[in-house]
Amino acid sequence: EKYKAVILRIDSPGGDALASDLMWREIRLLAESKPVVASMSDVAASGGYYMAMAAPVIVAEKLTLTGSIGVITGKFILQKLYERIDFNKEILSRGRYAELNAADQRPLRPDEAELFEKSAQNAYASFRDKAAMSRSMSVRIVLRY
Repeated sequence: EKYKAVILRIDSPGGDALASDLMWREIRLLAESKPVVASMSDVAASGGYYMAMAAPVIVAEKLTLTGSIGVITGKFILQKLYERIDFNKEILSRGRYAELNAADQRPLRPDEAELFEKSAQNAYASFRDKAAMSRSMSVRIVLRY
């Protein structure tokens, strides 16, 4: 109640999909109670743009790098590095996917890769749909860009 409006200054190349989605939701909730303006600085890409599109008003600089509606996922395979530095990692786990991210000394199994792919598809669909909604466009039109 102390503040009449919020200016959200964004300078971000992006980040975690879940964190971006949670911030998007909180900004939308805030915008229900007071004016919110997203002011994009040097970069508002991926997760940075995800946050901006939650605001009813978006302002960008002429040279702001904007956009990038997309999701990337994967994991590092560090076995050769571990061998080179004589590092040994043992993992104790229970459950089929318990070590999904912890097992960085081996490639993904096909079923694990499928989980990563499905997760990326779901995150992308959510991002894409919210971009369409925030722009008052159909998903089909958003996909053209």
